[in-house]
Amino acid sequence: VDQLARMASGGAPSRSFVAAARPRQGVSPVEQILKNVEWPDEFPFKPDDFSRFDESSDTVFYSAPRFVTHIDDPAIRALTEYYSQVLPPSNTPGVAILDMCSSW
Repeated sequence: VDQLARMASGGAPSRSFVAAARPRQGVSPVEQILKNVEWPDEFPFKPDDFSRFDESSDTVFYSAPRFVTHIDDPAIRALTEYYSQVLPPSNTPGVAILDMCSSW
């Protein structure tokens, strides 16, 4: 991450910030749930469960841009608020953030 930040900032010193979905202290609700999971004895899915509706080449699918919103407005607001708390402002000198999951 540090190397990517240096490359993005033209070699200027930078700080890395990693956003995480972990609570600041204690055990997360997800970890609590996963402590006592009862897994099935047999794998519950058939190979057909993993087939796609459209089995054509992914190249065809990705050849045209698709600018869609995958989450609703309240979720976007919640993420924006979370990011504003855990990430530095966009104009912070020496900071570069690579968003590998962004769309448009």
